[in-house]
Amino acid sequence: MRVGVPRERGPGERRVALTPTAASSLIARDVEVVVEADAGALAGHLDGAYTAVGAEIVSGEREAWDADLVIRIGQPMPSEIARLPQGGAIVGFLAPFSSTDILWRLHERHASALAFEALPRVTAAQAMDALSSQATVAGYAAVLEAASASPKCRHSIASTLNSYLPTAGFFTFEKREKSISFGRVKSRS
Repeated sequence: MRVGVPRERGPGERRVALTPTAASSLIARDVEVVVEADAGALAGHLDGAYTAVGAEIVSGEREAWDADLVIRIGQPMPSEIARLPQGGAIVGFLAPFSSTDILWRLHERHASALAFEALPRVTAAQAMDALSSQATVAGYAAVLEAASASPKCRHSIASTLNSYLPTAGFFTFEKREKSISFGRVKSRS
């Protein structure tokens, strides 16, 4: 079996569908893995990491799509579906409930498709549940973005030894006079 991993081309997409660690577990099961050049670069997985575990790096997306199974993150474009071999298979976030045109194009190619978002979110399928992890990351990111945009938000830092509450003042160090002054920060409220 040949598994292809094309580079994600969606706007702002930095993820890759298959890490070198996951690729090595497939290769250990005698699966041929082909990865488009720089497919994992934005996610911190360089081509050398894939070749080190036995994956083949291919120069273009056409070669990555010429596989029995294509693994990707985002929804495929119609031009990409046309590259999928007749009777091939694709796994990824396919938005099957809102993008029926994509499903029809896959049907026309007699392709099998597995949409990650359609997997049941039960304990037995927890290892394949990508929505929970993505929702967790999005939730943390939303809180951080909101905190950085809020003029009234001041964080505290907690460790196992101490808690550091937000300060209402600031220190100024002046080298010439070797003095330290403390000033109050006026509240914005």
